[in-house]
Amino acid sequence: MKVGEKYLSGMIDLGLNGDRRVLVFPNKNRENDSHPAFKVFVDPEPGSDDSSLKEVGVLWQNEKKGSSGKDSSRDEVDAFM
Repeated sequence: MKVGEKYLSGMIDLGLNGDRRVLVFPNKNRENDSHPAFKVFVDPEPGSDDSSLKEVGVLWQNEKKGSSGKDSSRDEVDAFM
């Protein structure tokens, strides 16, 4: 990454496996909308001197849509809110 580029960072609770540091970077190899917009990495061994990150997933950027029919009055995202 270059100086000034933005990314997401934080912690995720993995239950019995403890908390892990999470980093989310933009996918620089994205060529179209079907490719993920972001790549998700975790630090498998927090506290170690070796900061080798492991890619664990991908994310797509979505947009909440308005209702356009009788069954679409609720977006999928509403179930999480």
